[in-house]
Amino acid sequence: MTLSKSLPRRESIKLFWSPVNWTVRGRILCPGWRNSFPSALNFAVTQTDPHAEIIGIIDADCDVHPDFLRELIPAFADPQVAFVQTPQDYSDSKGDIFSESTYRGYKCFFEVSMPARNERNAIIFAGTMGLIRKSVLEEIGGWDEWCITEDGEASLRILKKGYQSLYINRAFGSGMMPINFEGLKKQRFRWCFGGIQILKKHWEALMPWAHWVDPTNKLTLAQRYYYLVGGLGWFSDVFNLLFAFFPVLGAVFNLFSSPVKVRPLTDTILTIPAVFLFLHILRFIWVLRNRLRVSIGMAVATMYNFFSLGWAVTLAWSSLLHVGYWLVRWC
Repeated sequence: MTLSKSLPRRESIKLFWSPVNWTVRGRILCPGWRNSFPSALNFAVTQTDPHAEIIGIIDADCDVHPDFLRELIPAFADPQVAFVQTPQDYSDSKGDIFSESTYRGYKCFFEVSMPARNERNAIIFAGTMGLIRKSVLEEIGGWDEWCITEDGEASLRILKKGYQSLYINRAFGSGMMPINFEGLKKQRFRWCFGGIQILKKHWEALMPWAHWVDPTNKLTLAQRYYYLVGGLGWFSDVFNLLFAFFPVLGAVFNLFSSPVKVRPLTDTILTIPAVFLFLHILRFIWVLRNRLRVSIGMAVATMYNFFSLGWAVTLAWSSLLHVGYWLVRWC
């Protein structure tokens, strides 16, 4: 079943839809729905076979390996397993420094963060290339349509009910990355906006005392930690910007403030953020070098790619928190 948020352009019909039509059994066009993707997913669930037990989410541009279902379905033999996630891979990761550094940024999440989360049953259902148990999805009320990252939000509600998740670190298909920086910026904006939406909605369930307040909350301390840190992590970009600004501010103070008592104090205070920023950069490069086995040059390029999106990320959470909402139009 294929879902489309808009009618395809005439020139794209032969290029894109013809190969999809070889295997598709139905196509749902939903151009008028508010936040149409989760709405379309909920509608698609109602159109599946009543006997279907597992639902797979796959982006239409993804080339899926033929053994995808054969290898993953056995994981659902355990009735407690609610969803299974595999890495998202990309076929257009070669050719230029932008594509390769963007690709390494994606790989960092799926090669570093997700395996660590998997050890504590705290992974995120990342949507494409994932499978989810239909009965569990219906139990939680389907995809929440208020959230633009409905997949990650659904995984938190599922884990809150005590179900198990599984991450299999093997790619079973490859899709396409954003073709330029503008597309990457919009993608990161959406991810951040959705992540902060989840944090605003569920922050109370992630507190250490949440189980005492709500006995039905079955999240472990480790699960709360990973989801809380994951949500708060979107604020790190603004701190990176501030930390980079502090040394400049310190230089101004050194030039114009009294050299008697103020200067030594400001030197000490304003040096601390710069040290944290430097250590963060070293850690980022070390992770890329040791986990992804990339060169120092590629690690630096990936870091540059990552930090270049800091302003878009800052705009996302500031708009959601009603701080500088008008700036969102820039993104």
